[in-house]
Amino acid sequence: MGDKVEVNKLTTKENMQRTVKDTVFRDLFSDPNYLIQLYRALHPEDAETTTADLKYVTLETVIATGIYNDLGFMVGNKLIILCESQSTWSENILFRSLMYLAKTYQGYFDDSGQNIYGSKKLQAPEAEVYVIYVGQKKIEKKVISLSEEFYSGKQTAVDVRVNVIVEGRENDIVSQYILFCKVVDSLVKEKGRSTATMREAIQICKDRNVLKEYLESHEKEAVEMLMELYDQERITDRMLASNRLDTLLEAIKRLMSRHDWSFEQAAEELGVFGSDRDNLRIRL
Repeated sequence: MGDKVEVNKLTTKENMQRTVKDTVFRDLFSDPNYLIQLYRALHPEDAETTTADLKYVTLETVIATGIYNDLGFMVGNKLIILCESQSTWSENILFRSLMYLAKTYQGYFDDSGQNIYGSKKLQAPEAEVYVIYVGQKKIEKKVISLSEEFYSGKQTAVDVRVNVIVEGRENDIVSQYILFCKVVDSLVKEKGRSTATMREAIQICKDRNVLKEYLESHEKEAVEMLMELYDQERITDRMLASNRLDTLLEAIKRLMSRHDWSFEQAAEELGVFGSDRDNLRIRL
């Protein structure tokens, strides 16, 4: 995929180019009838916007996980980007959002024929960035920013503000989606990851009138996407664990070389015990 950001009128699901694996998040909101509900959940004061006013924005995959769970769309002169943090929380979402914004603006200027090197003042959409968090960690802040999270509030050359959503309002589409994720996650932890578990979670949500219409018409696809997502998360977790051990092993080797220590001495100095120490001893 190139750097150019494609901006298309969102009228049907078929208009979305699926070049990577989707999640329920993206598949749900690829339907303009659900996307307008999402927009109204974010902007309840706007009762005039309709599905005809929505334009889908193809975002670059800035983190190559194989699973695509981010969404961009435009409403008039407003650019809205949503990032889903499925199970783990990290303030690094701010830099991910910064990368999205930079590439999206670049594509917008290209598509609208504007020259960023010219003397004419650019016409740029107003950006809003949201992260929907469905994990277990309690997040107190409703807005996070680069300046606060990384630079102790100091003003720097660039800043990004991200709105954090952990719950919706009065059974709106956002609250339903978050509840759906929590039901799935809870059942997976209780019964393990399986097609039967996913189907049971979907049935529970339908019985509770949570995303019922969507799940009734997309149950097979939802099960497949959930299985893909959990597979990918397990792969990612293993990669992170392996990278952490690689870093520890290099540190142990440096201590052994620098101080002529044994493996045990170096491991103890770094506070490495238990299974980590056993795994590293095998790798050495």
